[in-house]
Amino acid sequence: FLHTKKIPIFDDNGKLLFLLGISEDITERKKAVEELKKSEEKYELLYTSSQDAIMTLAPPAWKFTSGNPAAIKLFGTKDEKEFLSGAPWQFSPEKQPDGQLSSVKAKKMIEKAMKEGSNSFEWIYKRYKGEIFPATVLLSRVEEKGRHYLQATIRDTSFQKNIENRFKTLVESSPDCIKLFDTNRKLIYMSPAGLKEHKFKNLDEALKEDYMASIVKEQRVIVEKAFKDALNGKLTTLEVKHVPGKTTRDWCLMTLSPVKNDLGEVASVFWVSRDITKEINLDVINKKNIK
Repeated sequence: FLHTKKIPIFDDNGKLLFLLGISEDITERKKAVEELKKSEEKYELLYTSSQDAIMTLAPPAWKFTSGNPAAIKLFGTKDEKEFLSGAPWQFSPEKQPDGQLSSVKAKKMIEKAMKEGSNSFEWIYKRYKGEIFPATVLLSRVEEKGRHYLQATIRDTSFQKNIENRFKTLVESSPDCIKLFDTNRKLIYMSPAGLKEHKFKNLDEALKEDYMASIVKEQRVIVEKAFKDALNGKLTTLEVKHVPGKTTRDWCLMTLSPVKNDLGEVASVFWVSRDITKEINLDVINKKNIK
């Protein structure tokens, strides 16, 4: 592509002598403009079609300056104009779960994002009509044409929180001993029934003890193998005898299963022990009677 500029040349009497043509190759500039246009169109498509709520905030007031359709839907406003009427803390309850005022904490989160370039955190929001919901927030600092502002990506986690709460209720009400270990065999969690079975006063006390301490020595090798199998993605079930007096149960049916992350990698081991002392004792009695 060539850009040609024509410059008229006159004599001393003002008579046109000729036109001076100057041509400039603008091929690269033209390509750059086209690439920028495509990039802007692509961003606009992603912005409008994203399932995540995306919005921008600008200083000094730090009110919302834009919001995609997902943001309008998430907060329950009728349109973008109604959405832009409020600041982040105005779409929040008065206080966050840690007791801090939403208006104060929001500004702290904004300051951190501006200082460090980004900030990811959990937040409790309030829809336009007052419904409260939990969310994850990612604030990212953006620089454009000499000005700085923040882009916020918000994801409603109500469904995940409900699942987590239901799972927690099931685990904490279960009569089985339930434990969760990290990949280094470090105990992360033990259910109330497990704490009672192992005679621990609280979780902190349980975290200090070796996970093998309650298992008889002759069976520790097979339990260790089961743990390794779980770390390699295999579910294992086995009968295990406890050290007499160490727990309230002599025998348990133990199941070790792998817990994988979003990448399909084993991130932890889920350990469930069920009391089978009565069954073992009954089996022993039956075998004696047969003899």
